[in-house]
Amino acid sequence: MQGRNQGCKHVHCPPPPPRVTPVPRLKSDVEALLKLFRSDEPPIRWVRGRKISKAVYSFADASGAGYGQSLGLDNVILYSHGIWDETTMSRSSNFRELSNLVHTLEEGVKLGTLLHTEVWIFTDNTAAEGVFWKGHSPNPLLNELALRLRVLEMDGSVRIQMVHVPSTRMIQQGTDGLSRGDLTEGVMAGSSMLEHVPLKLSALERQPRLRAWMSSWLPSPPYELSPGQWSVEGHGCSGGTVDGCGVWHPVELHHQWYLWAPPPVLGEIAMEELEASRHKRSHLLHVIIFPRLMTFAWRKKLFKLCDVVTTIPPGSRSFCQLWNMSP
Repeated sequence: MQGRNQGCKHVHCPPPPPRVTPVPRLKSDVEALLKLFRSDEPPIRWVRGRKISKAVYSFADASGAGYGQSLGLDNVILYSHGIWDETTMSRSSNFRELSNLVHTLEEGVKLGTLLHTEVWIFTDNTAAEGVFWKGHSPNPLLNELALRLRVLEMDGSVRIQMVHVPSTRMIQQGTDGLSRGDLTEGVMAGSSMLEHVPLKLSALERQPRLRAWMSSWLPSPPYELSPGQWSVEGHGCSGGTVDGCGVWHPVELHHQWYLWAPPPVLGEIAMEELEASRHKRSHLLHVIIFPRLMTFAWRKKLFKLCDVVTTIPPGSRSFCQLWNMSP
């Protein structure tokens, strides 16, 4: 340690430059900070509420010159549809899709229907979902819309969950037709909003034939885990015993492969438990399968934890026909 201290005395760091070249997005970042910190008192932003008094589900779609939104609130469907003005039509489809989502939420907060709620809003535009969860975009117009959503969360005491769904789901739900002026499809024809939000279904519940497909290339049948088993059997043990010294010894399982099939809404929790299992017993082998829904909650950690990641496009295999596997 003495040698290290002596060595540090002879290290001469160059003085910092008096000026630096700002990055291109510095101005927009400062403007965003001014909007987020504009209030005299720090606003309370809902992040982990102890109780959720109300959950709202909404679909929004922009198709060509038209747009449509449908929102399920207390067993009532609120909807709107129309056509874009010339200024909005001259901009990109990504802008129109995200702008439609922003206007839907702003109108709901303004009317008071979304106050103190958790809003699940569904879109078939991947750019809209990506901009919201990343918080920024190289496109200044999309960047401004993302900022408006974050300001909306603070001002309206709203927690927003934005989820990408395929266009087939948007068609079945009815908002795709609503954007074209058709009021006779999906929820507009009387179906329940929750029928079109199957976030609780795992990949195996959506398509049971996936089990046989995985068994065809795994060296031995996997031990299928339920969500209640993730924190115990998923860590390679099942209960334990206490010895005479009061030390608890886990009873280890002897399965070679463990199969995780979490529903999209539990994806983040599943990845946390899988991460703990990998740290505790690195010799265990796991297979985890997700529907491509709510990827913002689990995909980043999935690529960090897994040695091999494979994506199966819809319709590429006999068990994942578009109709059966559409989220």
